[in-house]
Amino acid sequence: MKLKLDDERDTTRRIQDFVKSKLEENLQIVDNSFSLENLEYVQTELNNPMISEIYKLLGPFDYNLYSPEDEEDDKDKLNIGDNDSNADDEEGRMMQDEWMPRRSGATYRGEV
Repeated sequence: MKLKLDDERDTTRRIQDFVKSKLEENLQIVDNSFSLENLEYVQTELNNPMISEIYKLLGPFDYNLYSPEDEEDDKDKLNIGDNDSNADDEEGRMMQDEWMPRRSGATYRGEV
């Protein structure tokens, strides 16, 4: 198959304009300056190499994705504050013997 275009430049420009208009329509500019300033502070001014290394692995925290409603939903899912549940009950937990990669790039081994 061969792509058939009358005017390749005009078609390319129209496609670019269309994609640009869709991006402007559906994306919102957010201010990440606090996250970047926090990352810079931890890596340069805090003088704690262990914490600096953790921040280097995880990157800046996106505060725009956090909302208090998410935290309340998490508490509901975990049944935090439920007096009927036994804290020593390990029915839903199991120990991981191998290091498991997480979405953030960190690795974890322990109780899940």
